Amino acid sequence: MTIKTQPRPPARLLRVNDVADRLSVAGVTVRRLISRGDLKAIRVGKAIRVRPEDVESYLQGRLVTVADEAKEEKRS
Repeated sequence: MTIKTQPRPPARLLRVNDVADRLSVAGVTVRRLISRGDLKAIRVGKAIRVRPEDVESYLQGRLVTVADEAKEEKRS
């Protein structure tokens, strides 16, 4: 007997303003991150969309600790 599994629907794509709300920044900042290549995005027609996992990946790459910031202040 074979059990058929339904394919998982893709995660909902986020609009630039949705990402801006999640990051507490302006939409123009999100567009700048995308244009610099810091944040991955998908173009759908004329619209720009971002996968939730790409937002999480961006945030994970920017985690800092208090010790990291203290070292940076000493260098200045």
